Parts: sequence; structure tokens; C-alpha cells
Amino acid sequence: MSRTWLARCWPVQSGLTLRPVTKLADGSCLSVLPTTSERQRIRRHQARGLSTVPQGPVVRVIDYDVADRDTDNRSPIRLITTIVDPERVSAAELAAAYHQRWEFESILAENKPANAAVTGCCLHTAPTWCARRFGHCSYPLRDPRPDV
Repeated sequence: MSRTWLARCWPVQSGLTLRPVTKLADGSCLSVLPTTSERQRIRRHQARGLSTVPQGPVVRVIDYDVADRDTDNRSPIRLITTIVDPERVSAAELAAAYHQRWEFESILAENKPANAAVTGCCLHTAPTWCARRFGHCSYPLRDPRPDV
């Protein structure tokens, strides 16, 4: 049986401390992504004055900024990925792909209310979800029963 491997790329808080293990030529770096128990182990060692090497999966860290971002928070966007070889995909390519994904998801989010207005039903199929989120359900569910 062969093992399958899935490449992932996801954003993390820019304040997340990921110490560089290796700097790469494309401006990204390799780091260890410690688990919660590993972070606790490191804190215990540091409290005792011991130096320790983090253990966990190796990830590639990519920090980049978007020039036309509409936000007061100008901190860079930080991505981590399981693609550790910069020859396979460059940091610039990953940043561009993630930015396109973000724009696509923003467009989908903007169109959800319009789609709900056309279909006349709650997109989340749960008016209580809408009530919690918006204070009311703008698009109540249709009664699936035909008029009697």
C-alpha cells in the first residue's frame, strides 16, 4: 500500500514564534512547528535553564505583504506550508496563489446574500444560525410542502 502525501499551505498569526532553522534563497525559511505538548516541554526546559531543540514537523515559513491591503494592521501575512523545497514552488508563487484564493473567497462571501435572495432560502439552512450571526434571518426557509 502506498502512502499519499498532501501539500498544504495555510495562514498563521504573524506573531506566532517560529524560529528559523534554515534560511532559504527565496526569502522563506524552514522551521519546526511544535505541538502544544512540545511547547510545554520547551517552556519547562527554559524554566530550568536548559536549552532544547524543538521537535515536530518541519514547515516552510513565508512572510509577505500585500501593497493594496485595506487594513490598518500592516503586519506581514505569514503562511506556512508543507512544501519545503523552494525549487518545487517559490515563496512568491505560494504567496500569489494564496492571495488569489483569498480574493476568490471574498467574492464568494459577498455573493452569498445575493444568492440567498434569488433562491429565497437561508443558505445555511438554519435560521437560528442567521439569528445568532445577524440578529435575524433575512432569508427564511421556504416551506417545502405544497400549498394545500
